[in-house]
Amino acid sequence: MAELREILSFCVQVLFTGGVLWAALKITKTQGDFSGMLLIAFICGLLGLHPEPWGMLASLLVMFLLIAKFTSAKFFPETVIIVLLSWILGFLSKFALEFAARILVKQ
Repeated sequence: MAELREILSFCVQVLFTGGVLWAALKITKTQGDFSGMLLIAFICGLLGLHPEPWGMLASLLVMFLLIAKFTSAKFFPETVIIVLLSWILGFLSKFALEFAARILVKQ
C-alpha cells in the first residue's frame, strides 16, 4: 500500500509541476506545449528522488536545460524567469492547497 501511495504522489507531483511550468510559459508568453512540460516535470521528478541536495540541484539544472531546448525561450533571462515563476507558483499553490485542506478537515 505504501508503494501505491508513493506512485500516486509522484504522478500528482508530475501533473502539478507540468501545469505550473505551462502556466509560467503562458505568463512569459513563451512558445511551448503542455506535453513537453509534462515530460520535463517527469524527468526532473525522477532526478529529484535522489538524496538531498544532489537530487534537487540535478533537477534544477536539467529543468533549465530542457526548457531551453523544448521551448522558444533563450537560456538567459527567459528560462531563468520561467523556472523561478514555476517555483513561486508551485510554492503558493502548495500553500493554498494545504490551507484549503486544513479548512476542509476542520468541518
